[in-house]
Amino acid sequence: MHRHFRHHSGSPDRHSPPGTPAEARARVKRLLALRFGANGRELTRDPGVADILLVTSELCSNALTHGGGIAAFGIHVEEDGVALEVADHSFQLPATRADAADAETPGGYGWKLVERLSGDVSVMLCSDGKVVSVWMPLRPHPEHSLAATA
Repeated sequence: MHRHFRHHSGSPDRHSPPGTPAEARARVKRLLALRFGANGRELTRDPGVADILLVTSELCSNALTHGGGIAAFGIHVEEDGVALEVADHSFQLPATRADAADAETPGGYGWKLVERLSGDVSVMLCSDGKVVSVWMPLRPHPEHSLAATA
């Protein structure tokens, strides 16, 4: 099942797009901390959150490296997972290393991570580029679970 943002006009947190992957990760961590009442240390110990932060970095890095910049960034935190959207200015679809035209083409490794770690991935072309949307479930872990701290 693909999840869509309730507010589809840019970022639901009403900020301009992040300028770096680190800024995007900080936004995600802040929203997760607010939602679950956890501090940064508790968040980073949760393997599901680590996956969400890695995918956030990859999507934003891809937009900066291959997509002409981050055009829009959206995050929606739900009880059972996180929906992320990153828009860029390119019409070129994400590719894996095997899809790269030649060995000189940079990248192709991060997209495999995004596909593997996300519960659902979609790419939508629009009039000024594309939007990559992912749904990442928060998986409960017995020892360090956000559900246990909520």
